[in-house]
Amino acid sequence: MKKLFLIIGSICLIYGIIVLLIIGFGNIFSYFFALTGILFLLISFYCEKLSRKGRTIILFVFLIGTLLFGFLEVKIISCGVKQAEPEADYVILLGSGVSKTGPSMDFMARIRAAGNYLKDNPGTVIIVTGAQGSNEPVSEASAAREQLLASGIDPDRIILEDRSYSTLQNLQNSRMLIEKEGRNADECSIVIVSSAFHLYRARYIAEQIGFRNVSCLGSHGLRILDPQYYTREFFACIKEWIYFALN
Repeated sequence: MKKLFLIIGSICLIYGIIVLLIIGFGNIFSYFFALTGILFLLISFYCEKLSRKGRTIILFVFLIGTLLFGFLEVKIISCGVKQAEPEADYVILLGSGVSKTGPSMDFMARIRAAGNYLKDNPGTVIIVTGAQGSNEPVSEASAAREQLLASGIDPDRIILEDRSYSTLQNLQNSRMLIEKEGRNADECSIVIVSSAFHLYRARYIAEQIGFRNVSCLGSHGLRILDPQYYTREFFACIKEWIYFALN
């Protein structure tokens, strides 16, 4: 147990430092791997001082947590690699960060994936989503629209949704825009475009608010950050399950 937690703690701490160096200190979850690494190292250093019962409880909690994490991660990963259905009625592009220099690397990957789908499926309309955050020069939806126009997408195929601040709001507002066009959102086929790690949760939310014909198209940003984002999604999915169970 001591060696196991020492190895896990060291790996988590090193990776956590790498994450902080890449994405900075602005988001609380940026500290997750570093703090988790420190916790495992502390357990490894003091486990011999714990009673046998104490060590058994810690190991049991670790094993149950690992099984739950693995079960959900299989679902998250498998959803991210599935192919989107062709000729959808609508693409819903979920927003991400925008800086003074333009969309983030992660967001640009989403925009490119959506643009390629639109070029392959000329009858599909896209809804670009995302409001303007306090540290963003323009709304995420506007930034996506400009990039799509620059890539040659017809402006008549782009619907702007620039009032949402979360995935739930992205999808709720998109549903309202579809219905404002006189379409039945329940009957329309939609493709959700987002980062691959985000798609399982996005699809779950879409189905919870009434979409019935949903497929997904995933994109990838900086691969070294995948463990960080996939781990964050584990907790985000549990949060969504609790939210919809209570509402």
